[in-house]
Amino acid sequence: MSERPPDWADAIEATLKNRATLAQNAAIAARKHTWESREEILLDTVEDAQTVTFLSFKNLTQNNRTRRMALTLAKRGRTVKICCLGKKEPGVVPDHENIRYIVVEPA
Repeated sequence: MSERPPDWADAIEATLKNRATLAQNAAIAARKHTWESREEILLDTVEDAQTVTFLSFKNLTQNNRTRRMALTLAKRGRTVKICCLGKKEPGVVPDHENIRYIVVEPA
């Protein structure tokens, strides 16, 4: 019986040998692929829709990706509704006046 699968071992060793290059590439990608560089794609997707609704079976009130997308849309004049299941938490404040949370507690 082999001590370790060679494909996993080889991949780990290759990663460790190249970690400086991989770390540099990750840092470049992190600077290049920010949310701000992707906002226009979201706006193109919704086109002329004046209202956008997010629906989810999990609580999105603290979900950073959803909040960023909603804020981008709201700042551009869209009305955003975030409808999700979850526990109603007091003090959940939308990031913009055009954003509304609708949280439904499951039965």
